[in-house]
Amino acid sequence: MHKIDLHLHTQNLKSGDGNRRKISSENFGRKMYENNVSICSITNHNKFDLNEYNEIIDLYPDLTVFPGIELDVKFDGNQTKHIILIANSTVKNTFSDVFNEENREYDSFKIKYDDFISKIKKFDPKDLIIIPHYYYKEKERGLTSQQTAKLRDDCKEYIIILEPNDLRCILQEKIP
Repeated sequence: MHKIDLHLHTQNLKSGDGNRRKISSENFGRKMYENNVSICSITNHNKFDLNEYNEIIDLYPDLTVFPGIELDVKFDGNQTKHIILIANSTVKNTFSDVFNEENREYDSFKIKYDDFISKIKKFDPKDLIIIPHYYYKEKERGLTSQQTAKLRDDCKEYIIILEPNDLRCILQEKIP
């Protein structure tokens, strides 16, 4: 059975990230094959590493790897939430240009919600998938139902997939 994993880390960029998150391109591909993962996305915190991405797809052409990033998004009330973006590989260069900046301090970086939405709108809806952590997974970093509704309203044309720790959580709460 082949698997899909759209939330993988290859670099420990923030304090609290374990050393297991630091993995070479060669070992990354091997781990995917060992675990029967055939479709994946690398979603390091606040960074999309285009060079690393290109190296992995060159080393493992049979592995489907999508560009990705896990951003710290600052909502009203100074709440910081985690939202993953997965991009179509055909827009990898634009994705890198839009969501990276030189000399970014990954540990303290936070993008304001409105700026986040503006950057998303630079992409055709067919080229991005938005995957916010959902409240029940991590109460501190997961979006509440109200924040999820706002994101859905602001990104009506885009695919949004909630990433709960346990799917039963979503069924227990009515999502607007």
